[in-house]
Amino acid sequence: MITRTVNKNPRTTRGDLVNDLQRAGTKVTKATISNTLRRQGLKSCSARRLPLLKPVHVQARLKFAREHLDDPEEDWENVIWSDETKIELFGKNSTRRIWRRKNAELHPKNTIPTVKHGGENIMLWGCFSAKGPGRLIRVKERMNGAMYREILSDNLLPSARALKMKRGWVFQHDNDPKHTARGTKEWLRKKHFKVLEWPSQSPDLNPIENLWRELKVRVAQRQPQNITALEEICMEEWAKIPATCLDLAVADHLAILFTVPVPLPTQRAKRTITFRNTKSLSAPALTSTIAAHLASIPLTTTVDGLVARYNSALSLSLDSLAPLKTRTVSFTRSAPWFTTELRALKASGRRLERLKTRTDLAVHREAYQDHVKAYKEALSLARSSYYSTFIGIQQSQPRMLFSTINRLLRPLDPPHPPGALDLCSKFLDFFQAKVDSIHQQLLVPGPPPTSTAPQPQGITRPPRC
Repeated sequence: MITRTVNKNPRTTRGDLVNDLQRAGTKVTKATISNTLRRQGLKSCSARRLPLLKPVHVQARLKFAREHLDDPEEDWENVIWSDETKIELFGKNSTRRIWRRKNAELHPKNTIPTVKHGGENIMLWGCFSAKGPGRLIRVKERMNGAMYREILSDNLLPSARALKMKRGWVFQHDNDPKHTARGTKEWLRKKHFKVLEWPSQSPDLNPIENLWRELKVRVAQRQPQNITALEEICMEEWAKIPATCLDLAVADHLAILFTVPVPLPTQRAKRTITFRNTKSLSAPALTSTIAAHLASIPLTTTVDGLVARYNSALSLSLDSLAPLKTRTVSFTRSAPWFTTELRALKASGRRLERLKTRTDLAVHREAYQDHVKAYKEALSLARSSYYSTFIGIQQSQPRMLFSTINRLLRPLDPPHPPGALDLCSKFLDFFQAKVDSIHQQLLVPGPPPTSTAPQPQGITRPPRC
């Protein structure tokens, strides 16, 4: 019960478990609970703080990873990474471990001064690449789009020149509203800067987070006492950061593992269709062309000959004005309960949809919405009616009845994974050879011959095909 509860809700405390067991009639101590969980490989840890990821963020991060999965290292070395960070004078950035004696925790030597909300702080903007750190500046006012563009204008290009970036270097910044403002995008476009498309809620993907952590650790070790000293120390330590710290790995956040259901594409049946584009035909052009072809075909006196002569002239005219075209198209077979009336309703709905899109009038929108509602109701009614009739007919055939109900209640089986059919064929050949070998032993007198059945390679157990 203890392990099951913790696995279901990792935030459960030992006190909660003690109370739950006591209500169930079992009295245990917190130490017993700790020992039990430790034997199961569970230990108490501080929960890591991670960006809140919605499904759209997960999809964007997955798309970003797939697009850049095979990018060579040279491409990443040609990227200038940028970001803003806040450094507090007295705050969590100054946390340090100390050695002290028992009951000496309040001695001034063993404490770090703190104030509410971290006290004073400074906001910094910086950039770097694999070749070294770029410029670091202090943002003294509340940053907006105009100020951000001024910072880029004064510091981005000088940083690129100082770092000796190659031609076509790429600039990275996150999706902060100041970064994605229309004015900022227009400014970057006019300057012909290549901007790396960045997924939202992904600070852990930016390697500059490692640089910020290194800077904050170095600043905390020097223990600045005022804002002026804090700014000076930040600039000094930024310039001292060696190239070995500029690791282009992701930031030191906990890796996030997630599962994204990706449906396998179904292979639709294909067929080749032949058609003529007769929409562009005009009556005068068709008439004159038919007359010209009729003049070139000898005249006959029989009815069949006249019909054949006109058919030939019409066919030649269509071939010249609207030649035959072929196209391979994919199609899906209609469901057995999809009737002609439903098909007509669907076509009518498409016409209403086009009319609504073209006019954007309220009356057409309401008509389209009412039609969609009626179409869904007719669809559900036709499906229910079809299967009710089908089940009623198959009452005397239990196997067919069971198969139909099973197909309705159970989802379709997923498609076979790649190579599954080949694997089943190999096992079929293997067991067929075994059967042939046994038949040979039964029919041929004398000592049993050795089996010549080929052993499947890399297979230890037949699958359940």
